[in-house]
Amino acid sequence: MMALNKQHPTRLTRLVTPQAERNPGTRLVVRTPNTPVWPANEWERFDRFLIYGTERGTYFIRKRKLSVEEATNARARIVEDGPRAVRRIVELSVAGRVMTNETCLFALAMCVAFGNEAARTMALDAVSEVARTPGEAEAFATYLQDLEPACGATHDAAQGVQRGSGCEAVALLCAAASHTLVCALAVAR
Repeated sequence: MMALNKQHPTRLTRLVTPQAERNPGTRLVVRTPNTPVWPANEWERFDRFLIYGTERGTYFIRKRKLSVEEATNARARIVEDGPRAVRRIVELSVAGRVMTNETCLFALAMCVAFGNEAARTMALDAVSEVARTPGEAEAFATYLQDLEPACGATHDAAQGVQRGSGCEAVALLCAAASHTLVCALAVAR
């Protein structure tokens, strides 16, 4: 026992890397002075938005209002590949990897508002998997109503068609889907 105590301090030495130097073997990028960050591609930033509620590397404890201006990368990923975005939203929400489910609901509403037809259909089908409580269903309907003005102002570059009336139909369909979800959850209790 005495031999183990004598060896203990020598076994617990640490390698020390100064704060200003890069740790050997890491990929940290220094964007601003004294602030190294991990590089992330667009889909990793989309995951970061879903998990933490922000696309940046900073997580805020205080609740912040979700807006399209804060989710520019998420919108670009939804426009780029809407079905992949919907699958990722459902995967993270069902696995419980998100800090709050509101970001997934907001991203689903963005898929309905800004995505192509396949993304809209998948997003509306996924509402029942992501919105598991009546409050979440109401939050989804609220997010969709908040996004309706932005959706009406978008221009579909692939088809060259203004999508104002389509968004209203999707909003009505989504409201019906959230009402069905609320009724189903009330019956289950």
